[in-house]
Amino acid sequence: MKNLLLFTALLVFNISNAQFPVWINSFDSAADLGGWTFHDLNNNGNNWVQGTNWRDEEAGTEQVLRYTRTPLSGGIYYPDAHTENDWIISPAIDLTSASGTIQLAINWNKVYSNLDKDFSGRVFYISTSPDLASFQQLEGTFDYYFLSDADTTFPTSPNEFLESIVDISVFAGKTIYVGLSSKVDNDLPFQVAPINIDQMGIFASQLLS
Repeated sequence: MKNLLLFTALLVFNISNAQFPVWINSFDSAADLGGWTFHDLNNNGNNWVQGTNWRDEEAGTEQVLRYTRTPLSGGIYYPDAHTENDWIISPAIDLTSASGTIQLAINWNKVYSNLDKDFSGRVFYISTSPDLASFQQLEGTFDYYFLSDADTTFPTSPNEFLESIVDISVFAGKTIYVGLSSKVDNDLPFQVAPINIDQMGIFASQLLS
């Protein structure tokens, strides 16, 4: 289903104002993680993976990006959330022809709906270098994140997702990399809620010919 929808990408992501797709990853198969790099800094086997989405112990029919760590009983947090230290970094995303308003759209949901009244989401990092060290230097900045709050209503189906949109226009004309870390900062406990990321896409209001 997602592959079909990607042909109408501007409908998949509710991007308005004539935004043009620059990069989209649907996480439909393991091949969609080609070019991504993984860093298991604990060396304990936990990391980001591609696989079937989950919602309240129910397997969905969509393929997503998610973290392997099994949540504690009740699904509130995953164990050792503050000590896990695993990264996934995207392949190069070419924005050299993109200008105007550039937006990163993320379709996602929570693994456990009993957290619907709490803040949830994920900090992500953007660097112009693929090196892990460049991302580690950004830790603690929290410039980019997607977040739900007490007023957010999540879909009840495990196969439906919330869309978050983040402005990344500052990176127009550059080549960037997007990184996700499993580490949870004490000031941002919302990150311990496990999530499914269904799709990520970057859209620009102007593309050079």
